[in-house]
Amino acid sequence: MLLSVLGLSHKTAPVEIREKFAISDRALAEALRGLVQRYGVDEAVVLSTCNRVEIYTVQRQVASGTRGDVCDFFGELSGLERGLYNDYLYRFVGDQAVRHVFRVASSVDSMIVGEPQILGQVKEAFHKAMDCGTTGLIFNTLFSRALAVGKKVRTETSIGRSAVSVPYAAVELARKIFGTLGGKNAVVVGSGDMSETTAKHLKHAGVENLFVVNRTHERAVAMASQLGGIPVEFNSELEFLVRSDIMISSTSSPHFLIRKSALESIMQKRRNRLLFLIDIAVPRDIDPEVNAIENVYLYNIDDLEHIVEKNVQERRSELERVELIIDGEVTKFLHWIASRDIVPTVRAFRAYLDDIRRLEIERSVKNSHGFTHEQLLQIEYFSRALINKISHLPTAKMKQHASTGKGFSYCELLRELFELKTDDTRPSRDTNETSTDPPVSPSMNDAPKR
Repeated sequence: MLLSVLGLSHKTAPVEIREKFAISDRALAEALRGLVQRYGVDEAVVLSTCNRVEIYTVQRQVASGTRGDVCDFFGELSGLERGLYNDYLYRFVGDQAVRHVFRVASSVDSMIVGEPQILGQVKEAFHKAMDCGTTGLIFNTLFSRALAVGKKVRTETSIGRSAVSVPYAAVELARKIFGTLGGKNAVVVGSGDMSETTAKHLKHAGVENLFVVNRTHERAVAMASQLGGIPVEFNSELEFLVRSDIMISSTSSPHFLIRKSALESIMQKRRNRLLFLIDIAVPRDIDPEVNAIENVYLYNIDDLEHIVEKNVQERRSELERVELIIDGEVTKFLHWIASRDIVPTVRAFRAYLDDIRRLEIERSVKNSHGFTHEQLLQIEYFSRALINKISHLPTAKMKQHASTGKGFSYCELLRELFELKTDDTRPSRDTNETSTDPPVSPSMNDAPKR
């Protein structure tokens, strides 16, 4: 059996390459079934996001050239010749494949370490593969464990607890200033991607009213409609700030939109109530001199980027703890999967040796002038002891390396050397067999009987 991952990501391919391999939800089912039907794959899961496209496969019988076949599947997705994308691909096999799945689900392999979206994307990819019938016992167990590992990492470490984007950092800073954003009014000035992202974070943080301001009022109306906000006309008197507690500005204006003199007048109308301003525009939208006004607090993009960088470093400092968690879970899974592989392989190997033993005894008895009953018992005892000695070391080695990733490599080698048939190693497609917690040390007697 071969468990492998083949893919490309933000680490190996630029966006203009990645976008050629993106798989739509509508095309995913056909892609999964194509892997199983045309590429000799027993189980398949496909993960397609803006930052990665990865094909996870289990193959019971590994034929020469199989890797090339699965690589060619990327050609089907993109319409490109193999030579135009081959250098962007990476491949992980066995223990490295298991480790990669766990690292992806834990957001360790993400462009932004600790981002939460990837766990949901892995879950969705797994469930779609289950719905298509392209997973069995191996992937049902592997991906259930991957989702559990991702949750464990987020629960037991701080890898996802700090803001690592400028819009999110802006909202988190506002939350720290006010304690809570519930009951507060916020205004977003601008309608670009940064403004839209900031507005979404504000809504999620629980602001009572979200005002959307743009110099082109139609764009403010469109964005407010999309986000459940209130469109407001822009004016140089800054009347939109009278009812606001927080303002986040991100426009492409070449000059200041908020000047000290206008803001001083507004603060009088506000009865000097606390006003929190965040300027994430370049060039800046807010005159830095407003910081001198009482109860006005201004932060610019440099302030936020310092916060973001500090938080990124904090997340990176958690990576060692995360990797330790992943190491332990990889060991558990490999021990389970290798033990499943060992049982039928050892059984087939011993049956192979026993067949040879019986044939040789029959030949010897047939060609002899007759053995006494005691002699036949001695021959039987000696031959059984001999094959036990012969099978002991390979069996012990496979058990020893069950949790290192080499266990199923040894099984594969043993089956190939002696042409062993182990049909009962085929993964079941019965999802009721799934275990979300593979045993750490499954014994030979506890192994599933197929």
